[in-house]
Amino acid sequence: MKLHINGEMRDLDDVSTIADVVNTLGFPAAALLVEHNGTALRREEWTLAVSEGDRLEVIRIVAGGGGRGGRGCGRLFKLNLYL
Repeated sequence: MKLHINGEMRDLDDVSTIADVVNTLGFPAAALLVEHNGTALRREEWTLAVSEGDRLEVIRIVAGGGGRGGRGCGRLFKLNLYL
């Protein structure tokens, strides 16, 4: 099945739900926010079916900071999360 994941077209076999996609790609489910076709999902909604051409945005939530003023690996990241 062809899906847009974080802006890239990916061809994945044997996936039917969002949870299947997360598992197939090896993402750490406990630290993720998943958006499906523009809608942010709760983890219990990951049982929703995916269809050919769907768009998924997968964001890994990372805690910490190390006192670098929001800088990590030399780049500044900003994330606005609205729930």
